[in-house]
Amino acid sequence: MLLYSKRYKKRLFSVNRRFLNNDEERRVINRFLNDSLRNRLIQEIKYVIESGNYVEKFITVHDEASEKYILHKNTLSDLTNREVGYDIADIFDPRLLKFNIESDDYDDSKLFDLLEIILIFSLPEKREILKSRFENILNEESKDYKIHSFMVIKSNDSGLKSIAPLIRERNLKEKIEEYYKNRIISDDHQTLAQISAEILQLLFSSPDQKDKTKEYSENLCEEIANKWVAKNKVPELKILISESVKNAKGWNNQITNIRHTDRTTVPIESPSVYRLISSRNISIVEMVVLSLPEKYVLDTDPDVLKDSYFEKYKVNSRGWIIEKPKESEINIDDIPF
Repeated sequence: MLLYSKRYKKRLFSVNRRFLNNDEERRVINRFLNDSLRNRLIQEIKYVIESGNYVEKFITVHDEASEKYILHKNTLSDLTNREVGYDIADIFDPRLLKFNIESDDYDDSKLFDLLEIILIFSLPEKREILKSRFENILNEESKDYKIHSFMVIKSNDSGLKSIAPLIRERNLKEKIEEYYKNRIISDDHQTLAQISAEILQLLFSSPDQKDKTKEYSENLCEEIANKWVAKNKVPELKILISESVKNAKGWNNQITNIRHTDRTTVPIESPSVYRLISSRNISIVEMVVLSLPEKYVLDTDPDVLKDSYFEKYKVNSRGWIIEKPKESEINIDDIPF
C-alpha cells in the first residue's frame, strides 16, 4: 500500500534549501495541519471506529462492556510495520483512539496514513459515505487536500504534479518528481527544458526495442486520441498529436544543451526559449499520463488492496471481542451471615 507518508516523502531541508538539524524545527515541519483540521479528523476517526458501522471487523475489537469498538493494537501495528515501515501505535493509542500529539515522533502524515487505512479497510457499501464525511471536514477546514479513491492528495497541486507519487514506472515517476522539485527551487528554465525533454523521450520510446519506437509512438498517439473523440475523428486527432510530439522532439534535439551539444545544434541563450520548450514538453507529458491513467498510474482500487492484504497475511477477518464480565450467580439471600 502506497500510503500518504510514502507518497509524499518530506525533504530534509526547507524551501529555502536550509537543512533542518534542529529537532524542534522538524517537529514544526511534521505538524503541517492546522489545529482545527487535525482535531476534527481525529474525532471523526474516533467516531467511525467506535460506532462499529464502517470498517472491517478484523482490525477492531468489540468491547461488550462499553458497547463500543476500538482498534486492535497488534493488528494495527502489524499492518503499519508491513506497509509503511513504522509502528503507528508508538504515537496512537488504539484503545483510547487518541494520537499523542506531544510525542517527538508525531507526524501529520501518519494521521493521513490512518485515515487511508480506514478507507481501504472500510466496508465496501459504506466507503463512499465514509469518504464524504472526511471530505466535508477537509473542505470546511482547508482547501489544500482532497480525497481521490482512498488517497489524500494535495489539491493545491494540479494535474500531473498531484499524481506524480502514484506513477507506476519508477524511472518515469522520479523524473516527473525531479521536474517539479526543480521548478519549486529554481528559475533555471534550461534545466527544466532538459528534464522535461528526458520525460517526453521516455514516454514515447519503445520499452522493448529501440527500432520499434516510431511504431510505439504512433500507437500511443492513437490510444490518446481514442480517449477524447468519436471513432471517426480518431485518425485526425492522432495526426495532430503525433505532429505535436514530433515538433517538440525537434526543439529538444536541435536546440543546444537540451538533449545534444554537438555543432549541428542551434545555440540559443534566451530563457524564454527554454521556458517555451519545457512548458510544451510537460504539457504533452501531462496529456499522455492523464489520458491513460490505467497505463501509467498505480492501481488504486481499495478493495483490491484489501483483498490482497487479507490473502497475503492470512489475517483473522472475524474481529476480536472483549467479553462483558459475567454476572455473579451467587444469591445474596443464600449467604448465612
